[in-house]
Amino acid sequence: MVTLLQDRQVPARPGSAPGTVRVGDRELQPTPVFDTYWRFASARQAVYEARLARRAQPWTDD
Repeated sequence: MVTLLQDRQVPARPGSAPGTVRVGDRELQPTPVFDTYWRFASARQAVYEARLARRAQPWTDD
């Protein structure tokens, strides 16, 4: 698990994707790779925002 500043967390979900996602009138079933990518992107964005706000390091615990 990656713990970010401001108690943001991106929990690990090894081998599992979220349930069905509805986009408009379509139902999509995300893959584990898709889920992992967006978890990574979310964590990276949080670090970027912490840097922009000039918060003290470290921005993650790993």
